[in-house]
Amino acid sequence: MFKIVILAFDGCMAGAISAPADLFATANHIKAAQDSDFVSNPLFSIITASPDGQPVSCGSGHTFSPDMAISDVGHADLVIVPGLLIASEDELLSRIRDLGTISDFLIRMHQQGSKIAAGCSGAFILAESGLLNGAEATTTWWLTEAFCRRYPDVTVRSQQMIVESDALVTAAAGTSYLDFSLLLIGKFAGPHIARLCAAYLCIDGPREAQTAYAIPHYRQMRDPFIENADKWIRENMSSSADIPALAKHLGVSARTLVRRFKAATGQPPSSYIQSIRIDRAKYLLQNTRSGITQIAGEVGYQDEDAFRRAFRKLVSHTPTSYRQKSNSF
Repeated sequence: MFKIVILAFDGCMAGAISAPADLFATANHIKAAQDSDFVSNPLFSIITASPDGQPVSCGSGHTFSPDMAISDVGHADLVIVPGLLIASEDELLSRIRDLGTISDFLIRMHQQGSKIAAGCSGAFILAESGLLNGAEATTTWWLTEAFCRRYPDVTVRSQQMIVESDALVTAAAGTSYLDFSLLLIGKFAGPHIARLCAAYLCIDGPREAQTAYAIPHYRQMRDPFIENADKWIRENMSSSADIPALAKHLGVSARTLVRRFKAATGQPPSSYIQSIRIDRAKYLLQNTRSGITQIAGEVGYQDEDAFRRAFRKLVSHTPTSYRQKSNSF
C-alpha cells in the first residue's frame, strides 16, 4: 500500500486537498473492481495533515479538519503540498513566512525517501525548504517572476505543466494538481489505471504546458525600461521588432538589453518578443475571422510554418485547434 499525505494549512486551496484525494480514491475503486483482493487492501492510503493537527481555514473560507499533525506523520511514499489561494505576490510572501514548520517537515520526509509534489504557489513553499536548490521546477505562470527573484538557485521551466526533478515534482497554475495526481497514479499504479481515472472523472490530459492559459504580462513590470520596450514591441511587432532594433530604440547595447530583460522578467528579450507576438495571435484567433496566414503576418511572421511551430511550442496547440478550443467555451 502506498501512503499519500496531503498537507492542509490556512489559506490553501480546498480543491488542492480534496481533488487529489478523490483521484487517488478513484484509483482504489478502479483497482478493487478489477481485483477483489484490493477491496480490503487498497492501493493507496490517503491521510491529511496540518501543521498542528487543528482545523484549517482554506482560502475559500471553508474549514477543513485534517487527520493529524505533521509531527505525527511517520513514513509516506508521497507528500502533496497544495497551493495558496492568494491575489498578490505580497500576500503570498506574507503567508509562506507563517509556514516555516512545513519546511522542516518536507526536509524530514525527503530525507526519508518520500516523493514530494507541490502544485501552483505550493512550489514556493517547497522552495522555501531549500530542497529545490539546484533543481528544475515550475509554478503558476503569474508568479514566475517572483519565483525567479526569490529562488535564483532553482532553474524555472515556467512553460511546463509538470516538472520532475528526482523525487520532487512541481506543477503549474490552479488545477494542475489534477495533472500531477494522474502522473503519480500512473507511476505508482500504472498508466492504465491513470487513464481510467481520467476517463471516469472527465479529465483532459496529459496537459504538457500552461502557456495556453497564461495571460502574458499579467503583472506590470513597474520598470520604465521594460515598459518602454514592451510598448515599442507591440507597436512594431509586424515588422522591425527584433533585438538590434529594440536595443537601438532603447539606446543600449544588445548585451545590456539581454541582461536587463533577464533581471526584470526572467527571460531573454527574444523570448519576450515571441510571447507578445503569440499572445496577439491568440487574441486574433479568438476574436477575428482572419486566416492563419494573415494573422502570422500581422504578428511578424513572414513564414507561416515558422509561426505555426512557434505557436505550438508556446501554446501546445496548433493555431487552428486553439481557435476551435477557444470558440467552444
